[in-house]
Amino acid sequence: TKLATIADLHKVQLKKQFSDVEILKEGDVKVGGEDAYEMEFTGVLGGENMHGRYIVLTSSTNLYAVLGGVNAGLWNDLKDTIDASIQTFKKQ
Repeated sequence: TKLATIADLHKVQLKKQFSDVEILKEGDVKVGGEDAYEMEFTGVLGGENMHGRYIVLTSSTNLYAVLGGVNAGLWNDLKDTIDASIQTFKKQ
């Protein structure tokens, strides 16, 4: 199964976790040197506007979802830190 297809299924979950979800961009990326699919999004969680990245990766036996987010007002200041944190992900 292609990562984009798996990501489409995860959009449903993202919309269950956050309200008013908007996918700003999506596409293939590398995370920790591995092929992945990323969705950059905004949404509301507990009344707070959030901005984040939702990453989907697979291995032969596992599916991984990595979420990095922050209050939307802090996104520009912290997005590099979030990206660096996401890049530390390693498959088991």
